Amino acid sequence: RRVIADHKRKRSNQFAGDSPLETELCADGPPVVGPEAMERKAAVELLDALLAKMTDEQREVFVLHEIEQLSGADIAALTGVNINTVWTRLRAARRSFEAGVARELARQNREQP
Repeated sequence: RRVIADHKRKRSNQFAGDSPLETELCADGPPVVGPEAMERKAAVELLDALLAKMTDEQREVFVLHEIEQLSGADIAALTGVNINTVWTRLRAARRSFEAGVARELARQNREQP
């Protein structure tokens, strides 16, 4: 349960503009500049916004499974909840994420001439 709270606390201690996801995305290769950097920054901002719309429980499970690549059993042990609860929260989080991505794609399509 404290995984997300700890993450938020660590993020609040960073300088403005420092995004752990952005830093992590750029850490595996040469620095990204120009339009590609702007696209990457927009993607990170979208991910942060989509994660912010989830409940804390859904976000916790989503991040641990989809980003940290932990198994359902590992997440259940780590969070202290039943494995069926983990899968229910993950399913709800995925629906929320997919709906947010669909809204963003629809918005982008409307904005294109």
